[in-house]
Amino acid sequence: MPLISESSQMVGYRIPKRIKHVEPEAAFAVLSIAKKVEATGRKVAHLEIGDAGFDTPEHIKQAAVEALKRGETHYTPTVGIPELRQAIAESVKRDYGVEIDWEKNVAVTNGCKQAVLACMLSILDEGDEALYPNPGYPEYEA
Repeated sequence: MPLISESSQMVGYRIPKRIKHVEPEAAFAVLSIAKKVEATGRKVAHLEIGDAGFDTPEHIKQAAVEALKRGETHYTPTVGIPELRQAIAESVKRDYGVEIDWEKNVAVTNGCKQAVLACMLSILDEGDEALYPNPGYPEYEA
């Protein structure tokens, strides 16, 4: 069943065609089933939604606490804080031997879906065709 139905439209609001057919992500349906199985006492290896399956390491928690204490609670630049973007560029160089300009070619996103959307919006025009993996994120179809 689509996430948005015709009957859920607000008066005078039109649902874009590209959104009407987007289905809920199957991974969350699988997660729901897995949680029910897990509730029976069986062990489940969660491979459905990309959850690491372990708590945040203590040094990362402490770094977050220290950042809060320093007042780092405000908006960041839309492409990410410079230090993180520099660190990403250094990691790419170290791990893959590719040098990239962090100021021009590194942007931090909230996750894969946002990154994929930003990439597609930057290279595709209305009416262009794109290939995407199936199975994959339902958002690819939108």
